Amino acid sequence: MPQHDTGTVQPVLQGLAVEDAYACQACNKLYGTKASIVKHYSVDHRGATVPTTWKTVPAQRFNRLFNTELFAVKDVRECKELPSKAVVEHMRALQADADAHKLELVQDPRQTSPWLKSTRWPLLVQGYEMTVLISYAALPAGMEFPGLVEAVHALFIDTQDKFDQIPELTLQRINSPDPTKHGINNEPFHRHQNHSTRMKAYVRPVLSLVAMLLREPPKPLLFSLPKEISEDLEVLRQGLQEDSGDSTSHICNLLLGLWTHTWMSTSEKAFTDPTTIWLGLSMLDSARGFKHPKHTTGPIAQLEYCMRVVFMLAIHSEVSTNEDTSYADETNNLAYWFTEKNNTTFNSLQSLQHRASAISYATMSLPQVWWIDRHMYRTMLFHGERIAFEDVQQMFVDLEGQLVAAWKDSVLMGLDVRMDYSDIRDDLTNESIGYSFMSDPRNPFASNRDLLMMAVLDNDQLRKRFVVFETEEGHVEWNKLALRIWLQRYAYFEGLLMVRAHMLSGSPGRGTEITAMTYKNLATSTHRNCVMFGKYLAMLVTYHKGTAMTGLEKLIPHAFDGLTSDLVIQDLAIARPFAELAAFLCYPDEPRFRHMYRDHLFVNVGKLFTSDKMTQIMQRITEPTIGAKLGLAAWRQVSIAFKRKLCTKLEHMMETDSRDTIEAQQASHSRQTENRIYGLSADALSGVAEDVLPLYLDASTEWQLEAKAVPGGLGLPYEACRSVHFEGLVNKGIIVHPKMAEVKPFLDKLGQDILEMIASKLSGLNLSQQENMEELDKLRLASSPLPVLSSEVTEDERFSAPDYSAQALRGLRIALGKADAQWTSPQQEEATVAVLECKTDVCVYLRTGAGKTVIGVIPALTEGGQVTVVILPLKSLISDYKRNLARMKVRYEHYTGEEECR
Repeated sequence: MPQHDTGTVQPVLQGLAVEDAYACQACNKLYGTKASIVKHYSVDHRGATVPTTWKTVPAQRFNRLFNTELFAVKDVRECKELPSKAVVEHMRALQADADAHKLELVQDPRQTSPWLKSTRWPLLVQGYEMTVLISYAALPAGMEFPGLVEAVHALFIDTQDKFDQIPELTLQRINSPDPTKHGINNEPFHRHQNHSTRMKAYVRPVLSLVAMLLREPPKPLLFSLPKEISEDLEVLRQGLQEDSGDSTSHICNLLLGLWTHTWMSTSEKAFTDPTTIWLGLSMLDSARGFKHPKHTTGPIAQLEYCMRVVFMLAIHSEVSTNEDTSYADETNNLAYWFTEKNNTTFNSLQSLQHRASAISYATMSLPQVWWIDRHMYRTMLFHGERIAFEDVQQMFVDLEGQLVAAWKDSVLMGLDVRMDYSDIRDDLTNESIGYSFMSDPRNPFASNRDLLMMAVLDNDQLRKRFVVFETEEGHVEWNKLALRIWLQRYAYFEGLLMVRAHMLSGSPGRGTEITAMTYKNLATSTHRNCVMFGKYLAMLVTYHKGTAMTGLEKLIPHAFDGLTSDLVIQDLAIARPFAELAAFLCYPDEPRFRHMYRDHLFVNVGKLFTSDKMTQIMQRITEPTIGAKLGLAAWRQVSIAFKRKLCTKLEHMMETDSRDTIEAQQASHSRQTENRIYGLSADALSGVAEDVLPLYLDASTEWQLEAKAVPGGLGLPYEACRSVHFEGLVNKGIIVHPKMAEVKPFLDKLGQDILEMIASKLSGLNLSQQENMEELDKLRLASSPLPVLSSEVTEDERFSAPDYSAQALRGLRIALGKADAQWTSPQQEEATVAVLECKTDVCVYLRTGAGKTVIGVIPALTEGGQVTVVILPLKSLISDYKRNLARMKVRYEHYTGEEECR
């Protein structure tokens, strides 16, 4: 029998009965009956007085049959029953505590991703507590290392002037990761646009890395530092504690030592480089695992940029302090450490970057959007949130109301001020500094820049608000507090205007591009971002990411909707001059404030909007109506998903190019389309406007029409562009969908020619009407594998009023080969019946995949003795039609302008 301590109270053993036992008061013995305990007392405790009462306790025994010894247990029958919720929470806490201790390496290689097999990071963290490792590689918290954040920012942000002091060839070599393969990069290493803001994000990996080195390491040690680097680390630690002011140089020396040391693996440790170890630890998340490789590419790019900055500063420092050396010499000395294919930290990071990028591009992820409505594609699930396109339309209506109210009440302050205009001239080839359509003398704006100031001064109430006192000489003392308040309210309007422009002007650009746009040529860039294309006001979004990589500017036109167009013009003509005045008066020592209002399209109280601020505005606008907070990234995903289903104009515009990129395939367009439609060089802008630019404008207009927003190009004032006027403008023919407008010229131009061609071809067939009917009947029967779908027509049916709806459905089922096939939408059925009735011309506008092809095929399958002619404008569509007709076993002939038939 198992050994069990009978002298102490034990937990109940599952499976054994609990019984009441008599306990001896003189020892620890337990007995099942009074007779047995009395006998025990008289034998083992002879001479003692036998008690008259006996204490009973809960007890168990291993075997009742053999009368094994009893032992006391805790009576669960006396325990208070806990609430179920408390029990569940207690058990979850126990399991979570057990799971959180140490990371266990999965032994089955089939359960390890190719990325982790490649990096071997599971070996790095094996046996350590996950929470300890995450904290070890985290950003410094609070006052953990006072002065560290400021010192790192000073190293990478405050030294941007060094870029201008270093020869271009040195910067080109620093920016050449693999010169043996690709040569020296013509694009020099340069500071970021919006350098200060961008660098605060870029230095986070370095900040976390240095903090990790300063922290107490977990046991056993993940790595050990050479003596020289340990000394640099100790100097930095002392400098931070003493606040000596030299911490920036200490950090630079420490990083240079880390990144110019050869880290060799040993038999005991596969990982010895602190930088790559930090990268692996930073990819741990609280869900007990490693992040997807796509999350690795960003930190690596940031680290590599910071490494180049450190090497640049080291080269510059050595040349500045040593007259016997040169930039070329020092670049040669350090080039080994910032080029690939060497045993360096830089090469390790580059290798990880290449692998992470390749895996990320090759791995198909689950969709972020799941369509609930797979017929009309107007309702989706985005990250589990239901989003209906009707709510998106209502969101634009609500945004319109907020925008107009902000303009009238906050910016104009109730004043009746407007800049009237008709045709606006804009010279797209004019690269003069300061030029824009606002300054063009042919337009009325340059000569009427003081409308709002004059209106304020002419209004007694507003004059008292903004003017403190006046002198007889004409001197006016302005109320700076009132002007600052007005600038704040103006910034609110500007934010709404910027967000509407972003969300309604076609495919969304990136936040950093929208927030940095100018409306006039600058000394540093002659390509302004707000231009007039005929009657269309458009913003040219600069693709900064591509500019940084290629050194070339890509400008992507986005046409404003009608309301936004007029408000932008009113803003620049009326409010902007007053904002320049307010900035000049309130911030006389900060000329850049006034320059912001003078040059940029959207301004936030003397500074540019940030992507974070733009996201906050968008979330505030989208949540009440759509039911989800959609910031920049989320809106980009949602809007592109809707556009791909609802706005298909660009999808079939170009023929397939022989070499498609992954990005082009993901966006459902060819590389040729991508090159022409989605990127346009600034230098070529004016030369291709007549054939390419209308495509951009149509793409923006198509999205605006789907959103039921009055499109641009109509020359209407913003009040006439309110959403309440949309249906009326459509009914009057003022708004015409571009797809609908394209169809009528084809019909008008080719109608008579088509009829003549049909008559000519039919006469050449030399078949009687009866023979035609018999041949077509045979063809229809052969095309259908379903005997229940007989296409034979009785004599009575031929002379009775036809049921076109039933006839159309039967044709659909013959074409698809399915006895239970149904229409994809009511519009598809309505269009097919209208074609069969032949009472009117039919213009069908359906989304991609909604079944437009069968609308032209069904008449050929159901109408005996007649021929259906389909005119297709693209070779790709012709190929699709031929493939579908062959699948449906429908006989056809293909006629082209070059050959009679084939």
